[in-house]
Amino acid sequence: MKRLAVIASAVACLALVTGSLTSIEAAGGKIRPTGSETCTVNPNPVDNGMQFYIAGSGFQPGQVLNLRIGGMAMMTSADNTGSFSTWSWAQFLTSGTKDVKIYQQGDRHLTVLATCSFYANGKV
Repeated sequence: MKRLAVIASAVACLALVTGSLTSIEAAGGKIRPTGSETCTVNPNPVDNGMQFYIAGSGFQPGQVLNLRIGGMAMMTSADNTGSFSTWSWAQFLTSGTKDVKIYQQGDRHLTVLATCSFYANGKV
């Protein structure tokens, strides 16, 4: 009898957890860009070894963002106005146009929220 109660409790807990996960997925749903997200890179072009800045606006306030720039990844978050600014050092092996793609951190579908590009002068 005691064993049956333990099994029933385990099944009830499993149902509760499964229901919670389903409601979390339903609440979050698929990431959809609003269409107002933008980004820019400054300076453009950027020389190797120089600092460059990426700025964006139109994101959800507090949204955690993943930026991918030709093999390099950065993470930042939007402020209370939906804007962000971050920087890095240019360390590109080849010269050419580099694309910046911005995703919501943790989005397994990798939905691009914004994209911009700049020219990098690679190693000389």
